[in-house]
Amino acid sequence: MINLSVIAEKLGVSAPTLSEHMRVLIAAKLVRAKRIKQWTMYKRDEDAIASVKRVIQDKV
Repeated sequence: MINLSVIAEKLGVSAPTLSEHMRVLIAAKLVRAKRIKQWTMYKRDEDAIASVKRVIQDKV
């Protein structure tokens, strides 16, 4: 799991911008969030991502 500030730094975007994108990914169930004290840690849901990729590939 990785926290928001590390992801924002690697992508070169602000934390508020990334936070909004993460909310969308969590709502789509492509990313899971876990609160640890004052930090929120994020992890990709590989099964959900693979499922979405299959759907997209079937449409192309």
